Amino acid sequence: MDLTEYLQNVLKDEQYIEWVNDGLSDRLLPGKSNIDERLLDEIIFKLNSRKERDCFWESILDFLSPESFNSVFEYLVDEDIAVCKMGHMDLEDDKLEILSGYVEEALFTLAKRIYKGKQYSVDEFCDLLKKHDTGVILDQLLLVIPNNDEKKKALYYFYSQKEEYGSKIIELINVEKLIVTENIDEIQKAFESKNYLFYLAISKNLFTPSDILEELSKIKGMKFASEIRTNSQNTKRIKDNFISINEYKIKVLSIGSYDEKGIFTDAQWEPFMGNMGRSCDGVRIQVKSNYQEISNELSKYSDISEEDLSIKESNLVQLFIRSKEEEFWYALSKCKFGSDSGIIHLEFLKKEKCIAKLKVEPHNNLVLLKLLGNIQRRIQ
Repeated sequence: MDLTEYLQNVLKDEQYIEWVNDGLSDRLLPGKSNIDERLLDEIIFKLNSRKERDCFWESILDFLSPESFNSVFEYLVDEDIAVCKMGHMDLEDDKLEILSGYVEEALFTLAKRIYKGKQYSVDEFCDLLKKHDTGVILDQLLLVIPNNDEKKKALYYFYSQKEEYGSKIIELINVEKLIVTENIDEIQKAFESKNYLFYLAISKNLFTPSDILEELSKIKGMKFASEIRTNSQNTKRIKDNFISINEYKIKVLSIGSYDEKGIFTDAQWEPFMGNMGRSCDGVRIQVKSNYQEISNELSKYSDISEEDLSIKESNLVQLFIRSKEEEFWYALSKCKFGSDSGIIHLEFLKKEKCIAKLKVEPHNNLVLLKLLGNIQRRIQ
């Protein structure tokens, strides 16, 4: 039955209340129901003194339409009902702000949203830090990539001004260096340190030796152990997928697949783009002539100029793009590939020199990365 019918039955027959102890959510039809406010008020009155009250509301939250949820939100907060569950829900900012006074999970959700979301300014992020002056925000954002590097600077500066976090910030700066270092001795020392932050860093680094990545992929009993294992497995998969294809040692690497909208779906894509972004300062792309959507998005964080193609092709445009901000690489990773308006060829540049090429094979949704010999030897 749908939620409305169930609530009407609760008012008529108390045996329906017992369903909360016997898989209520499995008995209701999926979907959101818009419940009459009078019916909700009657349910509140009916259950307010019942022992099943809290479990009842937790069971039906996912079935309430946004309008109906808004009608009962204040009541649930005032009565301390399902606040932990609501703190994990994708709610509006003002509701998460209210819930943050009851449960830390709501604050974590809000902090991550503002830190990652390009619709939020650095000033808004700073306001959040000042309002919720607690170290738990720093811990929660360690693994989160901000949409704007200024937000990371603000985060580090805010906590560096507090004596108890000064040494932690210095440690985090060292972690940033470990993510991109090519120095194997530094990576080895980080591995021997048994420091979970250092482990997080080298687990993302393509220059980390495979035997160390293998060990990190088995880590247990440590803070962020799951993230360390996942990062190590992804990084090792990228390294292990290199296959020699000719005497010049050019390599082909399968990065992943893209969906029918041209968006990459494989977990290897984002860590790969993160590594390339730290190594490069620009790209050269080839797109179909209807490329405005891509150009408009990338131009926010880069300088773009059109180039002549060595071999003229109809409906094909070549763009030279120089990155101006760190957010460029995130925006590039979200571009469309292989579709009519997507990128079909991409070169990664460092000081205008091509160090890697991405070729999209649209017939079978495979993406092949051809790496030149000088960079592949360093990665191995």
